[in-house]
Amino acid sequence: MRPGRPSYTAEGAAAIRALETLAPAHFRVFEDRYALALLSTARRIRMLPGIRHLIVRMVERKLPGVIAFTAARARWIDERLLAAAPAVDQIVFLGAGYDTTFARHPELAERLAYFEVDHPDTQISKMERIARRRHVFGETFDRVRPVAVDFQREDLETRLLEEGYRPDARTCFVWSGVAMYLDREAVERTLRVIGKAAPGSHLLFDALVKREFERSEYARARAIFQKWGEAIRFTIDPEDVKEFLGRFGLEVVDLTEGPALREMYFAKEDPRRIQPGGIVVHGRRG
Repeated sequence: MRPGRPSYTAEGAAAIRALETLAPAHFRVFEDRYALALLSTARRIRMLPGIRHLIVRMVERKLPGVIAFTAARARWIDERLLAAAPAVDQIVFLGAGYDTTFARHPELAERLAYFEVDHPDTQISKMERIARRRHVFGETFDRVRPVAVDFQREDLETRLLEEGYRPDARTCFVWSGVAMYLDREAVERTLRVIGKAAPGSHLLFDALVKREFERSEYARARAIFQKWGEAIRFTIDPEDVKEFLGRFGLEVVDLTEGPALREMYFAKEDPRRIQPGGIVVHGRRG
């Protein structure tokens, strides 16, 4: 991330959720009626009829399949979070960005210790936008415990403990759209913290497939993220995930690749393609 600026890709993910919410019902794979309220004025203008269709075509040319993958990822994580929630005591969103789970499922923050971890620049931006639109969010964010952390430079465990996180409590960690922008050392530091969580804890995260993203046709995508100041640093092949997570005491419950997500959620007549180089993973602390 560029200093002093909230994450560009975090707002991009919120914009995709808003786009998906505006899609025809028979094609819609995820609905987030709060996402639009968290967008900047410029992004909100792009959601207007006519304009948003041009934006979609432009994004598809530059980053083919990323819109469909991001929408499917949101649904996949949402389903597994809700399935895990009855058996955990805490939820920790790592790199929460402009996530709206606190508003879409307020019962989670009412019952569980609910943490949102993010870079301070992005976190401040989100809190300011929520404060300006209290008529949309009401008091739903008041139960969220914000934890400001720079994953690349600060100690995640220390900051979590300072805000009331309990390592002996079963926890569901949601780590969406973040790991790929960290270097491998930062990814491993984060997994060490997760690996110390109580048995029965869960990890829901996504990653980019190494062999796919290193192909020459992804060169343009790599350059775009570099230009945004959020370069791709971490990738991993699906067959390596089990061994990688196992080093931190985590077992793989489920791993789903992009094409399988399309089969799960998209109507057969939906013409959208999905990014083949993305995976979503459900890990568990055994």
